[in-house]
Amino acid sequence: MQPLIRDGDVVLVEPCDPGSIRLADVVLFTNNLGMAVLHRVIGKHQEKGGYHFILQGDQAPHTDGVIPQTEILGKLVGLERHDMQINMSQPSLQILGWGAVLRSKLGKKLGKTSAMDDKGGQANRRF
Repeated sequence: MQPLIRDGDVVLVEPCDPGSIRLADVVLFTNNLGMAVLHRVIGKHQEKGGYHFILQGDQAPHTDGVIPQTEILGKLVGLERHDMQINMSQPSLQILGWGAVLRSKLGKKLGKTSAMDDKGGQANRRF
């Protein structure tokens, strides 16, 4: 998640209601290997059984696929970097987050990123 999160940063993640997660938020989730990963929300939809999210790292070329709410562990609310506290609700960080979402969606429109196959039903989980 560079440049947002850098080596040595301490992340503050809080549990949250999946319905409160918005586009451009950074969430902690469990991938298909059981590893905890922080990536940005670039899509969200509700189906039977709850919310599903499309996540992507800010520098990642592909999405993580469709992630069910059961895999979401929490939302990034802050960082600690060299004795400095960084609050994720700062307007400048929210604007940068939206820029990352727009870049991801533009890449998708250009055919560079895909969370769903051509049939529109199966997730391509890439890591």
